[in-house]
Amino acid sequence: MTERMNRRLLEKVRCLLFTASMPKKFWGEALSTAAYLINRSSSTVLNLMCPEEKWLGRKMNLDYLKVFGCQAYVHQSMGKLDPRSTKCVFVGYQYGSKGYRLWDRSSEGVKIIISRDVIFNENVFPCRLENLETDPKPSVPDDFVIIGNTQF
Repeated sequence: MTERMNRRLLEKVRCLLFTASMPKKFWGEALSTAAYLINRSSSTVLNLMCPEEKWLGRKMNLDYLKVFGCQAYVHQSMGKLDPRSTKCVFVGYQYGSKGYRLWDRSSEGVKIIISRDVIFNENVFPCRLENLETDPKPSVPDDFVIIGNTQF
């Protein structure tokens, strides 16, 4: 049973990191997010209820769930003439509060901001865009043509 859960967590971590093109150094954040999501997923053992729903005895509201690795703008009030938001990357949920964990890419090292005042753009993945810009396009030989599913 424990081995299955470990494999399930590892598969979710790999999926989260790969889908968002996040660096491997965020495996801990991805693991925490994977466990958080598993605890809020339905289970056939619990008659299609999630563990937290079974524990609390009431229906859960999951509208606050966001896409791992998406672009987020956190509200910051530094000064009158400074920008009101900082561009970040969503990396998970804060344990014990309703805050989101956000990676501030503009700072040195890995700076995690915890905030509830966030606007998400769930269709943009900053790490994926960065990897697309740095990776060279694969070269295709001149005599190689693909027509449908057939290669000539």
